[in-house]
Amino acid sequence: MRIKVKFFAYIRDLFEGKERDVEIETGATVRELLDLLCDSPELRKEIFKGRELNPNLVIFKKGASIQGLNGLETDLDEGDTINIFPFIGGG
Repeated sequence: MRIKVKFFAYIRDLFEGKERDVEIETGATVRELLDLLCDSPELRKEIFKGRELNPNLVIFKKGASIQGLNGLETDLDEGDTINIFPFIGGG
């Protein structure tokens, strides 16, 4: 199935572009998508902290944070758009 991944802020530099279309197996999860995208140790270090998502990142599926869904185990569907942002704080 095809998934569109959009990158924001410095994440664009890490992945060398604003977005990428990814072919992945039907029934894949966000974790599996990130595993596929992180094809170097440097990318893995930026995206993951151990086996968990780096707490400085926020990922959305169809406009909803995956933390409010099933985290990294959130299922993907054909045509989904995944947005990856750095956590932005303010005050």
